[in-house]
Amino acid sequence: MGEEPGWRGYALPRLEQRHGAVGGTLMLALLWTGWHLPLFIRPGWQSSPLWIYLLIMTGLSLIMTYAANLTRFSLITAVTLHAAFNTASRFLVGLFAKTQPVTSLPFELVLALCGLGVGLMLILVTRGRLAYEGPRSS
Repeated sequence: MGEEPGWRGYALPRLEQRHGAVGGTLMLALLWTGWHLPLFIRPGWQSSPLWIYLLIMTGLSLIMTYAANLTRFSLITAVTLHAAFNTASRFLVGLFAKTQPVTSLPFELVLALCGLGVGLMLILVTRGRLAYEGPRSS
């Protein structure tokens, strides 16, 4: 549950209202990456290089913004997607740990590019709205 009440429940609606769906999402991706920066100095924590991590967070943020907007900022959806990504990415990294596919790109970059590709397709299909309907009336 940890992060999502803050990211998709609180920050995203406000960022979208001020900067639009894509602009707000890109700002959230930067904030989300920054939130994880302390992990990069933690001994024993392994991850992709920071620039690839930012790309992963950007693609995932675009996908999660679309889902959050579709479900009117449902925290269940956000938490489920976050958990699914964490689980799937750990499984896939473990799956390819000893055998990298035949490519000059590291697996983490392929993962990032796939997420960005899906995110860009969502931007194109939704004409940049990512299912955003405007400010919520309170």
